[in-house]
Amino acid sequence: MMNKISEIWDNLVNDQSFHAGILLRRYSAGIIPNISIALTFLEKRRCIAISVSNTIDISTWNVLQDIRFELILDPKDTTRFFLLLILVDQKHKDIFSILCEDLILEVAQESNENQLVKKLLNRFIKWENLFDKANSEGLTVDEQKGLFGELYFLKQLLEHNQNYSFCIESWTGPTAAARDFQYDDWAVEVKSTTATNPQKIKISNEKQLDTTLIPNLFLVHYSFEALNNNGETLNGLIDSIGQLLITQPIAEQRFKHLLFEVGYFSHHQDLYSNTGYSLIQVKYFQVDEQFPRLIESTIPNGVSELKYSITIAACEPFLVTQKQLFESIKDKSQP
Repeated sequence: MMNKISEIWDNLVNDQSFHAGILLRRYSAGIIPNISIALTFLEKRRCIAISVSNTIDISTWNVLQDIRFELILDPKDTTRFFLLLILVDQKHKDIFSILCEDLILEVAQESNENQLVKKLLNRFIKWENLFDKANSEGLTVDEQKGLFGELYFLKQLLEHNQNYSFCIESWTGPTAAARDFQYDDWAVEVKSTTATNPQKIKISNEKQLDTTLIPNLFLVHYSFEALNNNGETLNGLIDSIGQLLITQPIAEQRFKHLLFEVGYFSHHQDLYSNTGYSLIQVKYFQVDEQFPRLIESTIPNGVSELKYSITIAACEPFLVTQKQLFESIKDKSQP
């Protein structure tokens, strides 16, 4: 999955006329600020350059070891400056591309320079924890299993809908929402187990199965077998979803951003290449007032951070078919 900025950087790297300084390519004449995609000559470091008329105190901006801010004179107009956002560690080029696209989108219509700089900084702060995740040692085994289950359901959702943006926007698990999928009046919580004969489903908090504000709530339970060098890998599932999204670039970029939020990065892919998953069984349950659960309104005051398990057998009376589920959560704007 490649975005526009990545393509520009690749072209700059192959520019044989570049011999010194910094090479600039205007991002788009369709945005108000003068923003260029840039490459430094000596280190071939990727960066974006925002043209500003005043000096900026950036002494407190450099909080990440992988990204650096610099302020330099515009070589063609010494009355102006370039605010540079530079990628130091090339292994993060994928996430840096998405970051830059996001920053540019945030300020695309901003004509006030002070507000432009303020918006850039505020938006950048929101990305700090993503780079912390990128420097981690990858997803744990349980996190991999949970992500695989959510993505397995997401692929099914994409296969049942023509509006891919709707599907991607409904995936709320990476944003620490109460449920894995939610849109308008429906929500889906996905649970994945790899036990040989699972008997229970773990519920993480009292809001997951609460229908007070969500009238159409479903619980999906996947039972997978984890296999060594067999089955579908997490990397393979992500690639197959990427292929589905290739015709809808906005949805594709949002999907990649959500993968970053959940902690999946391309330089960790080798960690996930040997473990595959094979679906043994799937069950779809509709949650209503009679469903076995604990909800916020029934929890005594002072009780918090609640975690509990429900037996799969107790959920059997609430089974629905796959067709019933996807009819209930389809994009209402489509015929």
